[in-house]
Amino acid sequence: MSSKQCIGVSEEELQQTGFAVQFKEDCPHLREHFNKTCPESVDMHAPCAKCGDVGENWLCLTCHALHCSRYRNGCHQEHVESSGHRIAKSLADLSVWCNDCGEYIKSPLLRHIDALCYSAKFPGESLPPVPGASDLKGIPEGGRERRMSRRQTTSRSVTPKTFHQKKKKK
Repeated sequence: MSSKQCIGVSEEELQQTGFAVQFKEDCPHLREHFNKTCPESVDMHAPCAKCGDVGENWLCLTCHALHCSRYRNGCHQEHVESSGHRIAKSLADLSVWCNDCGEYIKSPLLRHIDALCYSAKFPGESLPPVPGASDLKGIPEGGRERRMSRRQTTSRSVTPKTFHQKKKKK
């Protein structure tokens, strides 16, 4: 009997558990492969441009083509290999992935496309503000974000559900 069976966790359950994602904040490919001209809108339910799958699709952040993930029919990966486009946004979880770094990335440069996709996925809601975002004037050469002190990140952090709620006066 394996240790997983002893504690009552099946192999399937083990593979379905999540993990913490560490975002790369200095992706060197972002400036080259990110098209700063955003599409006018994003259809969160649009099908893959190649196979028509409407499941887990990725938006290419270079040409704005929409393709299904490697866990569906793999059209996005084919697009990456044939086009050389490296940066894409998941319409499932709204993360951004760099295929060259092999990591999830975040950057102030992505703020507009993040807001566009967030409002398409959650109609009527705005993307919560980034703590310290009013101080950001862009990012310096190399793509690094301004680092915030612990006090700044903890005192001004918000969650999407509490962002629009106003405190009631007693």
